[in-house]
Amino acid sequence: MGYDVYYSGEIKITPALKAEDRAVLQAMIDRTPNREMAPEAASIVEEIENEFSPYYAFPMDLCDDNETLEALDEEEREGMCDWLRGFIKYFFQPRGYSLEGSVTYSGDSSGDHGEIYVKSNEVESVEDVEVNEGPSWAPKPFVSHLVCELIQSVVDSADSTGCDGDLTVCSKSAVETLAALVQHKTSDAVTPAQSESPKANPQPSELSEKYDEPGKWGQHPTYTMTLWQTEILNSQTRRGYWDWVSCKLEVESAEERPLTSLLCSTSPVGE
Repeated sequence: MGYDVYYSGEIKITPALKAEDRAVLQAMIDRTPNREMAPEAASIVEEIENEFSPYYAFPMDLCDDNETLEALDEEEREGMCDWLRGFIKYFFQPRGYSLEGSVTYSGDSSGDHGEIYVKSNEVESVEDVEVNEGPSWAPKPFVSHLVCELIQSVVDSADSTGCDGDLTVCSKSAVETLAALVQHKTSDAVTPAQSESPKANPQPSELSEKYDEPGKWGQHPTYTMTLWQTEILNSQTRRGYWDWVSCKLEVESAEERPLTSLLCSTSPVGE
């Protein structure tokens, strides 16, 4: 007996599928054991299975408008992310299609729930955060990984040389980056990061022109080089710095995802 997962949501296909491409995709979605597929569809499925080893069948259906993938409204098997990455690499991207949307998931196990995001043919699964604050005599406040990194950057920059008593100084840029992130969704006031961010989604060349100086690399006030380098080390991106910043700003603008999980919290996400 497999592990059951419930999905909900839809992903848009841009542009709408051509008739011949829909036929190939539908054949792959509808496949069942021992059912013969057309050679083109069978070849793509074989490549996906060899590289991504997805579980069971693809748990989404293709709508009649030829531009929407919708999660099946029933219990399915895990493997949504692997199928999406496989279809993007071997079917959608080579044919000039782009996917965007999100699908929530909830598994049989307690705490196994979150959301799968798709943007510009990139797939990322984000687990919901559940927090137990602990008893009053032994509190366990939650701080996200990103906020921990920003706090650590402030601590690392601290220097008490020449200071009196217990005073110390910290890097201004490190403090401003942390402050901008914390204030981003908790105040109506304009923060430094908000005031410097253009309203339209900027291209990498525009970001470089705005922040770089002659003979000196600049950086975005929120999406810093330290964060970019961390993602590279964790194999989360292969993009160049300004390309990575542009993508982050585009996702932030389009999805408007709340930063609640990035703040110090003692409540489960969603409350």
